[in-house]
Amino acid sequence: MNTKEICKQLSVTTKMLRVYEEGGLIHPLRGDNNYREYSEEDVLRIQMIVMLRNLGFSVKDIDKIFREKENHLDSVLYAFYFQLQAIKLQQRQLDENRNNITDAINQMLAGNSPVDRVLLQNERSSIYDEVRNHSDFDDMAEDYVERFLKENKEYHAGIAEARQFLDGFDRDTKILDAGGGTCYLWKELSDFTNVTILDNSLPMLMYARQNFPAGKCLLRDVLEPPEEKESYDVVISTFLFHHMPYDQQRIALQNLIGVKKLHGILYIVERFCEDEEEIERSRGRSIDYKPLIHPFVEMCEEMGCQAEVVRVGQLVRCLKITEMKM
Repeated sequence: MNTKEICKQLSVTTKMLRVYEEGGLIHPLRGDNNYREYSEEDVLRIQMIVMLRNLGFSVKDIDKIFREKENHLDSVLYAFYFQLQAIKLQQRQLDENRNNITDAINQMLAGNSPVDRVLLQNERSSIYDEVRNHSDFDDMAEDYVERFLKENKEYHAGIAEARQFLDGFDRDTKILDAGGGTCYLWKELSDFTNVTILDNSLPMLMYARQNFPAGKCLLRDVLEPPEEKESYDVVISTFLFHHMPYDQQRIALQNLIGVKKLHGILYIVERFCEDEEEIERSRGRSIDYKPLIHPFVEMCEEMGCQAEVVRVGQLVRCLKITEMKM
């Protein structure tokens, strides 16, 4: 494809193409007539560049994104992922501004001064830096268990219990692993053939594909409403909920109950605590939100389900959640 065709198809200018080329983002070949010829790879990259530029990324930022992975396919995949993360970040910023402006209006309607309200965003770092700062968990993806959980007996006891539970099902059972991460759970269950791995971290899913090639990977947050067509015989989550603030745990639980079939099972392995004091005693250096077991079971009941509790070790408990018996 020549320059004229590219400009018409992608609504870019020749000047923009030169900037991208000089920045090392695209590498068009030269034909016999010395005119630039753009490959399918160049076209895909230009599409990504335009979208990222529209989100506020600089040419230098985009170059960093494409260099995240040497392999081209991975670099484009990560570019899409950065775009998604940038959109989510901007949505959060817009929600924050909307709430601040609404509060300021209400303060003024009440006869008060809104001077203490922040109506405009403070000066921010580059959108690239902000997205990277929001992706700390992604950086843990490679060899996550070996690096962070190798000596964690509670974690391995919970995983062993989850494997034993799953081992009782036929290998073609339709299963959703919510927050499946790098698929460490499935390393000893590799003969299952109908498993969907859901996670909101692309790097985690990239390693999941290596660890469990038979699994279908799906980039999605458990806080997002599930699609109506989705339903599974078994939905399982291992050590997912303590990563979420408490107000989000109810949403996640409701969504996971919503994707299991009528007579299906939701199986949760988690670091549950008995009371607030136990939460404080068990709190490590990292921020976590260990749920309280009894309120969590009550939430299940409020959603029309019953939860059978099995204790594993000091903190870990497994909840087998099914429909309430009539």
